[in-house]
Amino acid sequence: AENFTQEELTECIRFGKLFGVKVYLTVNTLLRQKELEELPAYLEPFYLAGLDGVIVQDLGVLRVVRERFPGLAIHASTQMTLVSAHGARLLKEMGACRIVPARELSLEEIAAIRQEADIELETFIHGAMCYCYSGQCLFSSILGGRSGNRGRCAQPCRLPYEILGGETGRKGKNKLSYPLSLKDMCTIDCLPALIEAGIDSFKIEGRMKKPEYAAGVTAVYRRYLDLYYDLRRKSGPDRARKEYRVREEDRVYLSSLYIRSETQDGYYFRRNGPQMITLDQPAYSGSDEALLARIRKEYLEDRPRLPVEIQAVFRVGEPASVTLRRGSLSVTAIGERVERAQKQPLTEENIRKQLQKLGDSSFRAERIEVCAGEDIFFPLKGINELRRSAAAKLEKKLLESLKINRPDWSIIREQYRPNQSTKEKEADDTIWNMPENTGKTECFICTQKKESNLDAEEKQYRTGQRGGWTVALRTMDQMKSLVRVWQICETKSCSASGEMFFPLRRIYIDGDLLLEQQEEIFELCRQMGRTDHQVHRKGKVRTAVLAALPYVLRREEDPYLDRLAGLVREEKLDGFLVRSLDGIAAVAEYTGEERQKPFICSDAGVYVWNDRAAEELSESVSCFCLPYELNASQQRELLRAVRRRGLPISWEKIIYGRIPMMITAGCVAKTAGKCLRESGGRILRLRDRYRAEFPVLLNCRHCSNILYNALPFALPGAVSHRGDGGDLRLDFTIETGYETERILRAFWLNGKLPEGQYTSGHERRGVE
Repeated sequence: AENFTQEELTECIRFGKLFGVKVYLTVNTLLRQKELEELPAYLEPFYLAGLDGVIVQDLGVLRVVRERFPGLAIHASTQMTLVSAHGARLLKEMGACRIVPARELSLEEIAAIRQEADIELETFIHGAMCYCYSGQCLFSSILGGRSGNRGRCAQPCRLPYEILGGETGRKGKNKLSYPLSLKDMCTIDCLPALIEAGIDSFKIEGRMKKPEYAAGVTAVYRRYLDLYYDLRRKSGPDRARKEYRVREEDRVYLSSLYIRSETQDGYYFRRNGPQMITLDQPAYSGSDEALLARIRKEYLEDRPRLPVEIQAVFRVGEPASVTLRRGSLSVTAIGERVERAQKQPLTEENIRKQLQKLGDSSFRAERIEVCAGEDIFFPLKGINELRRSAAAKLEKKLLESLKINRPDWSIIREQYRPNQSTKEKEADDTIWNMPENTGKTECFICTQKKESNLDAEEKQYRTGQRGGWTVALRTMDQMKSLVRVWQICETKSCSASGEMFFPLRRIYIDGDLLLEQQEEIFELCRQMGRTDHQVHRKGKVRTAVLAALPYVLRREEDPYLDRLAGLVREEKLDGFLVRSLDGIAAVAEYTGEERQKPFICSDAGVYVWNDRAAEELSESVSCFCLPYELNASQQRELLRAVRRRGLPISWEKIIYGRIPMMITAGCVAKTAGKCLRESGGRILRLRDRYRAEFPVLLNCRHCSNILYNALPFALPGAVSHRGDGGDLRLDFTIETGYETERILRAFWLNGKLPEGQYTSGHERRGVE
């Protein structure tokens, strides 16, 4: 589907204002550096027209909107994967007034966020469901270049897969089925419980659906919302919930409007399970054409209109006038003089008939009063012009009465500018003064690229003098392999000063492993020469040890976080690798009283696609990881912009690892018929139609699955320049100890990969 034009969106805003309806704009995709530079000029006409708010995913977009568009409400998209009050409070501090939390949350968790964070919540109540936590899915992106973070998902989760990996309890387990395809959501029976949980706004998913679907579904839910509120006013909430009933014909009505074969009520009352999945048939069942015709006639064929009173005066020798009145507001259009008729006079009925024709406006005539003399003449065309003129004037006056006051653009700019350098102000002027939607003005990065000192600075970063290594580990065997290879590398120091040819800056150890075997883990760290208070050898970089947190940290994980934060307080750990905004907020809250703040590195799934996102994150984290979906050129463009801003944040780049393509609350094993909680850490596989096999890690401790790419991601060529000044990272997830040692030896001792099949991901192609 094509996007709205500027004219269409402006008309939507105007139309909504006339009828007292708020209009929000979705800007919830990730923006590259150059795209972000064009955002202010894109939003300006909608902002000045009275746009009520925007829904965002990108932290850079959030920062730009907050700074440059005062009064514009900011809603945090479900693409931000917010699952706890920790993350909700952080987004509130960043300027969001409403969040759309992850769809995987229970009603109890949603109620807790509303109470503990005191921020508006908007949740989904009807429509298609994603299998992966929104914002954490790279499946479509990695397989075909169509990114869900850019609204381009090709929905590989709706394709058939074969579940491999031992007995699961499901008959025919090795048969192709649809284990990743969720049934559509329908919560019409649950509305009282959702209302009483404190949810502020309900969201109906309707992307790529017909107008009849949007109108019909919304009408049914609106009717039952009103019904419950009426019952509650009369009887109180307890009795109202008992009296609330949904008619069977309305369930049939909803099921006839384009659903995915079956429905369920989402995650509100269950964590996962086969009853949520369309194992055998994920296709849409189609729509009832007779019902669609009925909806078109009822809601779509005639646009809504505001009632007005019309008064017209036509007297010989006087100017004709038409007055439109709505409430206390009235306007009058004055025309030519009325003449005496020579033949057939104009009748009151003729005038009334022309005045009723308000079809091209937002009004309908509720009462028409005509004062006409005898034997008058006035052209019908002139009456039509008077009617149109009066309608346009009334519409303008109504909009003005709604007080759509936006600050003068120059005032906004000056409020933003004090923190900018002179060069930034000069470059930024091109953005503020950019003609609407041309996108042709040189951005800040492009103008700076022309400076003569750029080549020298780029050369300095490309020498590798500032780059080092980081390693992420999940198992004890991987940790032991790291120690062995590190000790070999240490004996092969290559500089005159005895410094190793590379600094190992950080080790990220899975938090579960740390809590289960911390004594052995810390003993291995000591074998590497790492002590708690000093560098391991004079002149060498101290290797920091950090806990790698789960990708999703729900409310139930608070005791788990507290235990890990205790290791930081005891100075056994240096910090955290965080995979979510909830994680960033939680570790800050749990370690906020410490004299020395822990080192916090955000992972690739905390997206930094532009310098403003890096700037927003720099207030909370010490280091960020480059995302998987930017190609090499776009990464360099981003890093140049980050350096120009002089942000107090470092960065790293993953050059080996299994790309996590899905983080899910759904469980492949449970869907197949047997919960394997007692064997946490087990790996199943999904085999697609082309025989490619995708490993699925069952993280039973946190009741989630991680679906990895079929091939490991690897960039051996990156070793030559050691990250352009950042750190290079090796991620070990499902590798055995032997495989881990082979890969470490290959990268660190030989600068290349062992034989095998690998993918370079988006390093060359990028995403749409």
